[in-house]
Amino acid sequence: MLFPNLTLSQTKVNSYGPKWSPDGSRIVFYSNNDGDFEIYTINRDGTNMRQITVNDNGDSEPSWSPDGNKILFNSNRDGSSQLYEYTLQTAEIKKLTHTDGRLGAGAFSPSGRLITFECRLKGTRELCIMNSDGGNIKNLTNNAANDFSSKLVQRWQAYLFQLQKIRKLPTFQNEK
Repeated sequence: MLFPNLTLSQTKVNSYGPKWSPDGSRIVFYSNNDGDFEIYTINRDGTNMRQITVNDNGDSEPSWSPDGNKILFNSNRDGSSQLYEYTLQTAEIKKLTHTDGRLGAGAFSPSGRLITFECRLKGTRELCIMNSDGGNIKNLTNNAANDFSSKLVQRWQAYLFQLQKIRKLPTFQNEK
């Protein structure tokens, strides 16, 4: 058992998507511990579990910024699936996307200046990229096939940044 001293609830609780913080001291995950899915952090030894989002709609798919100061997550809090950023120091939540499509899991680039994420803009799952402030959204795969899986965002991200270095591809705004 990963956290032998941790009891989340006496009822059935589901927790998903654990991700280590960049320094390895904490884990972020999402759980229905309060009745709907929210984002939580916990120390690696199972102590100090903190709920960092509170709303009546689902929050999911958290991931850390490279410096460990922010958590990117998906939420339906405004009626459609969008990406949000939680700043640990201030507890501020900022909506990053304002699209008509449905957005899924995201990940920061190694520099923290870009975010790759799943986008469903025309019915199929695509891989998109944007600046970390939510601007300059681009569809990278743009085809009729579904181009996403839970691990693909990170693989595409690594591949894209390697291609930029090797082939001297143009960099996206803010990733210079």
